[in-house]
Amino acid sequence: MLWKCGKCGKIYSFEELNKLKIVPLVPEDEDPFRQHGFTYVCECGYVFHRDRWHIVTNFKKKVKVGFLRRINLKGRVSTVFLELNHGDVENPLWYETMVFIDDPGNIECDLCIRYRTQDEAEKGHKKVVEAIKSGKLKIVPIKYKLIFPKKWKLIIEDIREAR
Repeated sequence: MLWKCGKCGKIYSFEELNKLKIVPLVPEDEDPFRQHGFTYVCECGYVFHRDRWHIVTNFKKKVKVGFLRRINLKGRVSTVFLELNHGDVENPLWYETMVFIDDPGNIECDLCIRYRTQDEAEKGHKKVVEAIKSGKLKIVPIKYKLIFPKKWKLIIEDIREAR
């Protein structure tokens, strides 16, 4: 398990990370042991989980659901620096893009694309946002009910090329 500082780029093993100074994750916590806990501080001053790089783009799009219905879809595309390597030593994956649907609540999206570099992550984020804005998506039922499905899934088409 490898951790990477988002400021100086130093990579730590879990054992090395545990030797770093710790501070409350939420500075305003009166009792971090009972509230949000603690996090590590890199030798350069970067506070893990607090200072990390991210991009969030909100969207609102009118989309077709089923054969006849159109709805307003609201959500956000989020790309973050993970700090924890989600790949392996030869192919580290430090960044991730996901799509979250805020409204309506019965639509899910399981898109998750991971990247090696911040540059790849920024390009991938932009590609996902453009795909949503241009309507390269479809909403399909998760469980087929006879007439009215209760849960739906958002699929963004041809987006795996975002890396």
